[in-house]
Amino acid sequence: PEEISRLSRLIFKETFCLNLQMATIFAAADLEAGEAYFEPKKVDVLKLVEERKSSFEQIYRNRKFYLYYENEDDQLRNVTDEEKLKLILSCLISNAGKFSDERSEIQISLQLDEDDNCKIAVKDSGIGIAPENQERIFDRFVQLDSGAAKKYRGLGLGLSVAKGLVEILGGTISLQSEPGKGSVFEICLPKQLLPTELDFVDADDVLWEGGNVEREESY
Repeated sequence: PEEISRLSRLIFKETFCLNLQMATIFAAADLEAGEAYFEPKKVDVLKLVEERKSSFEQIYRNRKFYLYYENEDDQLRNVTDEEKLKLILSCLISNAGKFSDERSEIQISLQLDEDDNCKIAVKDSGIGIAPENQERIFDRFVQLDSGAAKKYRGLGLGLSVAKGLVEILGGTISLQSEPGKGSVFEICLPKQLLPTELDFVDADDVLWEGGNVEREESY
């Protein structure tokens, strides 16, 4: 039974990591070709975050994961692209685990701000990033750890894909970090409307750009 359990965990881990790598590569190709499109639907963001957290707990078994949220469950919903948001979170959590010690903490926080924008932050206690490198890490195929003595695995695609997909969703991504003190990546997704819900809004006030809904005045 112990050997079966060990092998099943190994199969899950390798399959999960391979799936994430392939999804990241395909997303990078779509972004490069201009073929990544916003596909809006109503998403239970809290449920999606909890599912990602649970999956990565199996991958990083020695890490301590914490999830914080400030709003009631029925408020933690947004109109967004579920698959793209899932991949964004996977890239950020994978990055946090990759550059942290084996028994470190990973914190995920979720909240709605006063404008109903959805904010999700992933915080690690890893090696941190120097100020002069904090823009470069969002470039494709860039890894600060490189060369023959490379310590950390990866393709250098995760953060660039996360940034590109966040922008497709009409949001922003920010970073707070210091060397040796960990990093906090936060995404902010604006409140959106489904196309079928636009009947309730004055059409003259609505602008569509790349599938995102914006309004000249607040809703």
